[in-house]
Amino acid sequence: MIDSNGYLHWPAMPELKAQFRRTGLKNLLLVMLAGWVFYFLAVHLFILKLNKITVPIIGLPLGVYMAVQGSIVLFVIFLFWFARNERMANRKKRMANGE
Repeated sequence: MIDSNGYLHWPAMPELKAQFRRTGLKNLLLVMLAGWVFYFLAVHLFILKLNKITVPIIGLPLGVYMAVQGSIVLFVIFLFWFARNERMANRKKRMANGE
């Protein structure tokens, strides 16, 4: 379909800029998910060895502590990383639009 400006638009496909924007967001989310899954698997693969070590202050095995607290800390780190990358993408988008 050709619009009044002479550009070709397909009704089933969104605009190209929006598609690239969503693709960047999707890739960032997939990287974060892969990092979280990797951490989860790494801790649980070595949990028996980690449980032999006890955290001195609270008296919990290290494997249990890292499984619970580590995933929360990693989630918060990923949230800040995600927000930073989104902020940078928004700045680039504003600069490209001339704002």
